Amino acid sequence: MLFLTCCNNDDDNQNDCGCNSTTITSIQQIEGTLYSIDSQNENTPPTNFAIVRIDPEMPGWQTSYYVCNDDLINDLGEIPETGKEIVFSGKTKELCEDIITIPEHFHYQIELTQISLP
Repeated sequence: MLFLTCCNNDDDNQNDCGCNSTTITSIQQIEGTLYSIDSQNENTPPTNFAIVRIDPEMPGWQTSYYVCNDDLINDLGEIPETGKEIVFSGKTKELCEDIITIPEHFHYQIELTQISLP
């Protein structure tokens, strides 16, 4: 006798990457530079803005956060090509596709919870 069973694994339906995925870590009140992204390329997730943070304790190390939610940014006014210094908080998310870069650069998506000028 042969029994076949099928089950629905809800974990398969959960997003494990991208803006709707599980939070990796929460960050609070850190400084960075906000950039407007006009053109998309295959190495970055679809977004209009990115925040770059240079680690003050490790020169040459940087983290790029690709913004999931633009709504908080609208209050900051125009973003120049050279970027705008900001203070931000949010929930980091795993990228769906790795960005190939040097080992000292890290890349995440972020759901902003707060953003302001320093």
